[in-house]
Amino acid sequence: MPLRLDLPGDTPPLLYRRTSFLKRTRSGRPVPLPVSELKDECVAISAPDPIFPDYAKVPNELLDRIIQLYIQAAVEKGINERWSQKFVFNKYIKDSVLVSRDFRFLILRHFFSRLFFESKDDSKDLLDYLAMVEACYRTGQGFSFAGYAWTRSLYCPSFLMAANAKSLDLLTSLRDLRVDFMHSNIMLQRSCCENLFKVLSASPVVCNLTSLTLTALPRIDLHILKSIALIMPGLTRLYVSSTDGLDLDCCPECYEESSTRIFHSPVPIQFPSVLDMAVSDFCFIFSKALTALKQLFGSLLAPLEQLTHLYLGIFLSNQVLLDIHAFHDRGDSPGIKSVNSSTFEAIHECHICEMCARASTKQSELLGSLVLAHHVKSLRYIGWSSCFMMNLADGQAGADKENFVEAEWKEDDMNTLKLSHKVPKDFTCCLQDDINPFNDSFRSKTVLAIDNTGQKIRVLRVV
Repeated sequence: MPLRLDLPGDTPPLLYRRTSFLKRTRSGRPVPLPVSELKDECVAISAPDPIFPDYAKVPNELLDRIIQLYIQAAVEKGINERWSQKFVFNKYIKDSVLVSRDFRFLILRHFFSRLFFESKDDSKDLLDYLAMVEACYRTGQGFSFAGYAWTRSLYCPSFLMAANAKSLDLLTSLRDLRVDFMHSNIMLQRSCCENLFKVLSASPVVCNLTSLTLTALPRIDLHILKSIALIMPGLTRLYVSSTDGLDLDCCPECYEESSTRIFHSPVPIQFPSVLDMAVSDFCFIFSKALTALKQLFGSLLAPLEQLTHLYLGIFLSNQVLLDIHAFHDRGDSPGIKSVNSSTFEAIHECHICEMCARASTKQSELLGSLVLAHHVKSLRYIGWSSCFMMNLADGQAGADKENFVEAEWKEDDMNTLKLSHKVPKDFTCCLQDDINPFNDSFRSKTVLAIDNTGQKIRVLRVV
């Protein structure tokens, strides 16, 4: 059966054949036709279309899904082309709202479910349009859920948060907030974060937030984590990253310039050499990591009792790994590929970095995840920035030691600590239900699944 578009609330399709209702005389003046002739001249065909005699209405669910996919494609196109949301609206959405009343409602609801503020003018225009839409639907058509209530996700640069503080209160359905600190630096971060948390603490929508993303932070410090846990205790997803502010896709000069504005590797040098760290007693390394991470991250994030997804965008490798790698890719060392020395792929394919830093880095990622899972009992996934991709499959030499750890202890007593890298035969990680836990690219990231049963915690690398 042919499928025709017939939206609910629209008038049924009618085909009309019209001729002039007026006859002209020789003088040129029109003369009205008699009523009997009008019936013959204007024929309204209300019968089924002869081409599609029987057609079905498009179900609202199917139409809603089609519009959702169309909006996703339009928004992704705008992101890839670096277009503003206002430009995307004018290019792809503006004409579509003229289709019908119901079509307009669906396409606007999906399009404004996410707001992207690029500049002060763009944010003002988008919010003004939402205000007009809300007034139209609420007063004119009696919709109680329209306009501002459509928005569930907001992307905003840090410098625009204060300017839109009052507008934030209107987004009553906001669940996901993403703030970009790309325009900030180490000197400005303190004031930018204070302004951000001041705005959030004064807004009633903060109680409804379940996801917070802070990207390109110059530094992940105690003040930020403490403020997040204090102001937004209901978070289930937290994504805080500094490494996405690094420019590792251009040249060593661009990397060096970008590295001056952020702290991407906060782990200090604790051993005389990487080799000593790799062969040192595992419990001793764990003790060091436990003490440091407990003071920095674990105890501060403990109040987030509903947190299930945590991503910390820092490298747990040696703090000079990225700097010394630039000297490896010069062709004067045998076995090193001739690749761009400023990319993550270059470090992963560098034999010297792989030999000297991979083992200790992967152990640090396992240990860091173990410590955080001990303090935040609800965690299911932990992600870190990483220069080394997961390339050891189960069953290969070193795979278990790099990808799995099980710890059992009583409280924080290190004397009762029992560690194991052997995956139990009866162990199945039921937490791997999300294909992409952080809805992001896996490039330069590692993700670990957590199975926490109280005194026993298991950490399994999934990416």
